[in-house]
Amino acid sequence: PIEFFPARDQQQQRERQGSMTTAPEQGATVSPEGLETSVGENDENDKIDPITEVQDTIDSLSLSLFEALRGLRDAVAPESAVATMGGANPATVDQDPDYDEFLLAYHNGDVEATALVIKAGGAPPRTREDYLKLLVRAERDKDAELVRRLADEALSKSAMVDNLVAKLPGMGRTKAQQMTRIQELIQQNQLVADDLQQAHDKAIKQRDQVRHILKRVTCTALGIDEES
Repeated sequence: PIEFFPARDQQQQRERQGSMTTAPEQGATVSPEGLETSVGENDENDKIDPITEVQDTIDSLSLSLFEALRGLRDAVAPESAVATMGGANPATVDQDPDYDEFLLAYHNGDVEATALVIKAGGAPPRTREDYLKLLVRAERDKDAELVRRLADEALSKSAMVDNLVAKLPGMGRTKAQQMTRIQELIQQNQLVADDLQQAHDKAIKQRDQVRHILKRVTCTALGIDEES
């Protein structure tokens, strides 16, 4: 049989459970459900400041441009990539494509060979020269797709930078007002620097006076002549 607690017993049970619950430590917050949440737990969900976000996006744009240039170099001048690799030929470079192997792969339903034939119009090349032309055209299309992809990525990053810069809070001043404010800050900085220099000179002077007094008192107490 299922036992049902009366309302009073349920209330007492909740009170006993509440007395066993420790108070949240300092630096923790309590959610509406009564669960403790660390102060720094939700920091990762907070947005970073706009300046840091712009800097990170610019870094990402620079990396995208570098990868784009390197990808274009490898596509249009693979011999440069070979030179940077110490003269080793990359495994992807096929200087002498085998026409018979291609036909065999196509008739066996190879995915890459089938895709190459589909791009050529659906008919396999009849001669080795046609096969070489097909490879050149496929490589050209591949390079064009690479250029489009890299350009889209670079333009997307650049647009993100422009968007973030446009959202930065302004100073509410014209250029002339900003230059005037800069001059005022420079003058204030110079005044503070002068005050600091005067305080430093005064401290040096007082230090020398204290040293002279201590020297004279010490010499008098020891009964020795004070050196000039």
